[in-house]
Amino acid sequence: NSAAIPGGLTNNATFAVTANSAPSNMALNPATVVENTPGASAGLLSTTDADSSDTHTYTLLPDTAANDNDQFQILNGRELLLLPAVAANFEVKPTYTVSIMTTDGYGGEFSKDFVVNVINVNEAPTAVNDGAPAPPAARILVTGPTTINVLANDTDPDNPAGLSVKSVTNGSNGIVVNNGTNVTFIPTNASYRGPDSFTYVLQDSGGITDDAQVFVNIQADHTPGDCNGDGFVRAADMTALGNELFDGDDNSKWYTAAGGSFTGSPYGCNANTNSSIDAGDFICIANFIFGRPCNPIVLASSTTAATLSVGSGLAATPGSTVSIPILLRGDGNGVAAAAFAVNFDSATFAYVSTDLNVPEGLLTDATFNAEESRVEIIIAGMTPPYPHFADGVLATINLTVKNDANGGDTAITLSHSSLGNDDGQDIPLEVSDGSITIEGAPGGVNLDQDIFIPFIAR
Repeated sequence: NSAAIPGGLTNNATFAVTANSAPSNMALNPATVVENTPGASAGLLSTTDADSSDTHTYTLLPDTAANDNDQFQILNGRELLLLPAVAANFEVKPTYTVSIMTTDGYGGEFSKDFVVNVINVNEAPTAVNDGAPAPPAARILVTGPTTINVLANDTDPDNPAGLSVKSVTNGSNGIVVNNGTNVTFIPTNASYRGPDSFTYVLQDSGGITDDAQVFVNIQADHTPGDCNGDGFVRAADMTALGNELFDGDDNSKWYTAAGGSFTGSPYGCNANTNSSIDAGDFICIANFIFGRPCNPIVLASSTTAATLSVGSGLAATPGSTVSIPILLRGDGNGVAAAAFAVNFDSATFAYVSTDLNVPEGLLTDATFNAEESRVEIIIAGMTPPYPHFADGVLATINLTVKNDANGGDTAITLSHSSLGNDDGQDIPLEVSDGSITIEGAPGGVNLDQDIFIPFIAR
């Protein structure tokens, strides 16, 4: 470059101009985060730049569907970290994509996508108890050497297939064999009936352990029909079955026979082997007593359910007696046995009596259970050919309305209900509850016209 000087002289000068070089690459080291660590560091950023003296600034590009920038932050100038509230989970998301731009302060910039790998950490497995200490039905039923898949409800975030049983303890009345992926409980006390438990240690593929308990209910493998478990099928098993039906446990499953106030035999009380304790078992016990077979069929073949219902349109006044019909509609099922309970409010009613409308020669029992405020009814044939119950009124419950009864509708409900046919099979059953309207009492209905109170003529 030159400049004119007065007098015709010139002055020449040379200027060096250096062009800025934009960053050419970027690195993230080590580009990994450890799982389960909130705010974990993914490493340090660095820039490749021909201008080695440049200072670089790093910025997360806008979050898009193609990256995970909303999970990260940059601190200390060049350290990439997960946000404080974010912890990586290898099993859910093993990699992250992060889009970052570096600038050199002179207008040069470079952008790059990084893949951040999540380092898998062996996480502890969780052992879950098998069965429960109460009620008895929640325990695993054991009637002999029983294999239990204790791993079925256990979990491991890393490798569920790698779970195994590391060790076991024995029960008080049985030994436990460790099979690696399951265990076998073997009762050792032939005379013991009741609860027992043991502990097992769960181990994952990385050697981390957890332990849980197994709760069992030891019962004998009795012959169907031997409801009292004395080794015979005799008349006492009929009363044992009656006790079992109404002892307060859940009769919908056969193994609940070990619970309630009467500890019957699960296998014995389930005489018809249909997996529940019901009226059909009476027929089978009767057959067994007299040396006849009983078909071990779960359910009668009928596709139409029978119906047991409380009569409708019932009304009464304080001090009066009301007769409550229990109605049967067999729908062609050939009903030969019935068991059910009629429940009422003892603060409103006092029990008087029960009338049964069944053929002669049947085993019948209608007992008022004052503690539960219900009438427990059993009706069953004893010798073939078993008569079938007619449709209509099967039983009538007579109650007196207490003088201090409140007015309004009071529920009458059916429970513990089942029907059986002459093969000892359980009949499909629908149950319909009812109510009685208490009139002329506080809170009740007073009509200025005659009241019709249904009754059953016998």
